[in-house]
Amino acid sequence: MKILFHSNQLSLRGTEIALYDYAHFNEVYLNNESVVATRRVGNHHPMVVEKFAKRFKVIYYDNLIELQQYAKDEKIDIFYAIKKK
Repeated sequence: MKILFHSNQLSLRGTEIALYDYAHFNEVYLNNESVVATRRVGNHHPMVVEKFAKRFKVIYYDNLIELQQYAKDEKIDIFYAIKKK
């Protein structure tokens, strides 16, 4: 199973820490493939971008249509979006 994990940005905040853990343990315990998606334009922290890129395939998109097309082309089974309150 291929799961696309989405965050609007890759920053030092708690949502990205949780997203990393979810994607990591999705592979470790459930034997699924994790892909991370985020907006191309965002408040991305370079260290966080590097950390995610070393561990997962990370895709950057400009609009929702592009993200949907990627999910279709790559046969994504589940889309998980994390948001802060």
